[in-house]
Amino acid sequence: MEINEIKSYMKKNKITYEILSERSGISLSAIKKIFSGQARYPRIDTMQAIEHALGLDEKVYEWYTLTQQENELVTEFRKLVPAMREFILDSVKKLNATQGGDRQ
Repeated sequence: MEINEIKSYMKKNKITYEILSERSGISLSAIKKIFSGQARYPRIDTMQAIEHALGLDEKVYEWYTLTQQENELVTEFRKLVPAMREFILDSVKKLNATQGGDRQ
């Protein structure tokens, strides 16, 4: 769920950041950073905790739950400048194509 959707839900249901912090176990400062856009790429487990605290986590998707290695890869990928991200993504696609695509 997108941050703006969560904000809208919170406003509609009169849920403050303080209440969300208490319900989710996430610090108030972290919540403020996420919702202000200061934390551009919050961790998936943090967002899951927020959604769970608000009761918005009914749909669980397999792709949404990453392994530790996948989380590490995403974290490192996000540190790259945009040009490097494109290079890495293109390289991974080429590697997948050479080994038959969708094998896991």
